[in-house]
Amino acid sequence: MTLRELQELVQTLYGNRNAARGLDATIEGLDDRIHRISDLADRELDERAKALSGVIVEVTSIANQAGIDMDEALRFYIHGCPECGNNPCDCN
Repeated sequence: MTLRELQELVQTLYGNRNAARGLDATIEGLDDRIHRISDLADRELDERAKALSGVIVEVTSIANQAGIDMDEALRFYIHGCPECGNNPCDCN
């Protein structure tokens, strides 16, 4: 699945609900998902994958609501770290 396909799927699954709850609430949903993965290392592989996919879906929901094409947004990483420009990253 490409990022564009993921954005389309997430829009179909959750677009109406996300629009109704608003961008701030979607960002809060991401925060909640991040807190849920704090014990990721202690979980079974399927549980880790499911928890991490929830984070990815929330990020995708935020991108959809903000009108951001995720494929286009990743251009910042094509040539290395967007901060220092190196690959691998040389930031402190």
